[in-house]
Amino acid sequence: MLEDKEKTMRDHVMEMFADIDSMDADQFVSYLTPDGRFQFGNAEPGVGRAAIRDGVAGFFSTINGLRHTITGYWQQGNVVIVELAVEYTRKDGKVVTLPCANIFRLDGLLVRDYRIFMDVSPIYA
Repeated sequence: MLEDKEKTMRDHVMEMFADIDSMDADQFVSYLTPDGRFQFGNAEPGVGRAAIRDGVAGFFSTINGLRHTITGYWQQGNVVIVELAVEYTRKDGKVVTLPCANIFRLDGLLVRDYRIFMDVSPIYA
């Protein structure tokens, strides 16, 4: 997590995606407020670190890996919007790259509301 005050919010977001790519659900939720909200696509949102951790760990168990590449980044006040290409390695070893947009509403350096806009159905096709 961000320690150095010299880093930008973009650096912090890039660090967060690198940690997500490690598929460590506990590390992922360390970027969220304790009462944070997380919604992935059209799935029911998770609220609170424990519920979010369980949901994310469940998702991680359905894939062999992932890698985020930021293709666009915008920030307005405490809202960050990130455009991404996300590479998923499926359980059968095939790699699927999907477009994605994330919106983060921040409370300081922590994410209070995290929304992912993407269609994950190609991962499971």
